[in-house]
This record gives sequence, structure tokens and C-alpha cells, in this order.
Amino acid sequence: MDDEAAAQRANMLQNSQDDTPIVSRKVLIETALSATCTGLITPAYDYWPSSTLILKLIQGAAVAPTIPLIGHIIANWTPPAQVGLFISILSSYSQFGIFVAMASAGPLCEYYGWRSIFYFNALFSGIGCQFFEIKKTLLQK
Repeated sequence: MDDEAAAQRANMLQNSQDDTPIVSRKVLIETALSATCTGLITPAYDYWPSSTLILKLIQGAAVAPTIPLIGHIIANWTPPAQVGLFISILSSYSQFGIFVAMASAGPLCEYYGWRSIFYFNALFSGIGCQFFEIKKTLLQK
């Protein structure tokens, strides 16, 4: 029974690694789209205040696929005994984002104005995209 389970896990791991470049590219594009929308909110507000609603909808649409993606990663890559740990780690991105945004919002608004909050969050997300792109490139070598 253990040999059969090990073979099944190895087969599942091999199948999940086949779509790794597609999944990682999709996440990177969605994160970059979200960061771009965040950075465009303040100039768009000056031009047309209602455009912020459109940008927030695009930003939400870019972030929404991450929830099913977490399920895909857990179903295909996570050992059954560690599912709870992986769910907590993979879903903590939203709490981390809120922590960074709220902790930085007060000082940024006080010293640089309300627009700096959006620019900081866009910059923070852009740096995160670059970090993961560099990491992925280094791992492929």
C-alpha cells in the first residue's frame, strides 16, 4: 500500500510540475496588473475621479484568481499531512498586505500626502514581482 501511495504521489508531483511555468507566469502577470492599477489610481483620479472605481474593479479581478490557485497548489503539491500548514501560509498574503498597507499609510499620508500610499503599495508590489521573477530565473539555471 505504501509503494502504491508513493507512486501515486510521484505521478501527481510530475503532473503538477508540467504546468508550473504557466501557473507562475499567470500569478506574476496578475500581480503586475494589480500593482499597475494601484499606481494609476492617483493620476486617474486627477483626470476622471470615477476611473478609480474601474481601476479597483480591474485590480480585484487580477487578485481574485489567487484563491483558486491556492486550491490548485494545495491539491497538487502539498503532502496530505501538511495541508493545514500550507493553507495558512498561502492565504496569509492578504493579511500581510493589509499589515504593510496600514502600518505605512499613516506616516506616508502625514509626511507625503494621500497619493504616496498608493505609490508605495504599487512600488512594494512591483518589487515583489521583480523578486519572484529573479528567483524563478535563478532557479531555472
